[in-house]
Amino acid sequence: MVGEAQGIVGSLELDDEEVVHFRETVDVFREQGFPARSCLDYVNLAYGLNKADISLEDLAYKVREGVAKGATPDRVMVVINDRVGWLKSARVVVLSLENEGVDFLDKQMSYRVLADYLARGVSPDELSTQVLKRDLGDYPALENVIR
Repeated sequence: MVGEAQGIVGSLELDDEEVVHFRETVDVFREQGFPARSCLDYVNLAYGLNKADISLEDLAYKVREGVAKGATPDRVMVVINDRVGWLKSARVVVLSLENEGVDFLDKQMSYRVLADYLARGVSPDELSTQVLKRDLGDYPALENVIR
C-alpha cells in the first residue's frame, strides 16, 4: 500500500497551499490512528479532486470537523467520500453555467456552496435554472459567488 500511495502522491501537482491542506489531513489521520487503508483512500480522493482542479481545502476541513466531533475513521471516510461526489457534481454545474455566460467570483467557493445545496437535496437542474433566471431568493449563498 505504501508504494501505491507514493506513486499517487508523486503524480499530484499541488501548489504550496494545496500541499498544506494535503499534509494537514494526512497528519490528522496519522495522529488519530486512522488505518493505512483510510490514508490510501484519502490519497485517491485527493488525486481525483486535484485532477478535477478542485481544492483540497474543503476536504481538509471536513476531516478536522469529523475528528473534532469524535467520529470514527470509517464515518469520516464515508463523509469525505460523499463530499467529493458533491464537489465534483457542483463543478459540473459551475462549468455548465459558465458555458451559459454566468461568471463566478471564486470557482472554489462556488463548488463548495453548490455542493452544500446538492447535499441538501437540491437538484443540479433546479440550481442551474434559478441561477440562469437570477432568482436566488431560496439560495442566498449563491448571491455571494456569482457576478
